[in-house]
Amino acid sequence: EQAVKRFDWVDLRGFAAHANAREAGQATTAVTLSIWYAGQRFCPSCGAPVKAAMGGWSQRCTNAGDGNRLLFPRIEPAVITAIVDSQDRLLLQHNSAWRNPLLYSVSAGFVEAGENLEHAARREAKEETGIDLGEVRYLGSQPWPFPASLMMAFKAQALSTDILVDGEETETARWVTRDEYTIELSEGRMEAPGKSTIARYMIEEWYGREL
Repeated sequence: EQAVKRFDWVDLRGFAAHANAREAGQATTAVTLSIWYAGQRFCPSCGAPVKAAMGGWSQRCTNAGDGNRLLFPRIEPAVITAIVDSQDRLLLQHNSAWRNPLLYSVSAGFVEAGENLEHAARREAKEETGIDLGEVRYLGSQPWPFPASLMMAFKAQALSTDILVDGEETETARWVTRDEYTIELSEGRMEAPGKSTIARYMIEEWYGREL
């Protein structure tokens, strides 16, 4: 209660953009664990209350009859893919869930049960934009605690260029050259993902410099 009154509070997106890597990592961990503790107050196996264990990094079920099982946070794997064509144009899309109508980013989605990461990247691209992917190359990863995702980033070569958006999750998508993207940003018709996101890093990797 004292902390609520004594300090100013900002969300992780706002904080991470102005923090160093260590501070952003610590904040991400804190948010991830706090969301987990807020959402899981009972053992998912037997329904008994849980208590903190291992300094807060895990939970322990209080049901001795069920072995006082140790519980760990679940991680939800997701893929995010920068798609380029034979002319080295980048595919950017706007999703219906985004409140900002000017925000354009790259293809992303959750990995389904029994699916490897590369297949997930190809499936999401096909479902969202109708684009078939060839080579898929790993770029890096980023924890994304909204609420518990781990984003695995890829760069992929498009085998086709005809865009067919699903109209539900993805509202619009288009290919852009570097010059076209520069104009769209400068004239306010597009906005890039936030500075703390791996999507921005992926776009900058293609763009050749910081945005």
